[in-house]
Amino acid sequence: ALFLFYKTLIDGGWHHGIILSTDSLLYIKATTMTFAMIMMFQMANAFNTKTETDSIFSKNLFKNKLLLLGVGISILMTFIITDIPFFNHALKTAPLTSIDWVWVICISLSIILIEEIRKFALRRLESAQNSNSV
Repeated sequence: ALFLFYKTLIDGGWHHGIILSTDSLLYIKATTMTFAMIMMFQMANAFNTKTETDSIFSKNLFKNKLLLLGVGISILMTFIITDIPFFNHALKTAPLTSIDWVWVICISLSIILIEEIRKFALRRLESAQNSNSV
């Protein structure tokens, strides 16, 4: 999340030493990117936690309707908070561009890759331990 915060600031012309007001559009956009990133990380992580060791791709991701509803509502609320002018003003958020959303989604999905690697390593370790104990 901090990567996107600083990327947004730097892409907007900020560099170390410049003091930004918390009311500046650049600062508000950077914090909005951070908020969206954290929200999407949590949505991806909701699917990661369905099983401790099995790949999420070995499970039916669409079986738990309440989880899907919760994730869908959370994503919808994130879009509303970031893209509707009333909420931009009320909550000090900034609209995000399509490119911003691509960054947010791609980076947030990295948690799935990282967790899949962890689960794979754990399965290999458990398999090796079971082979040694026999």
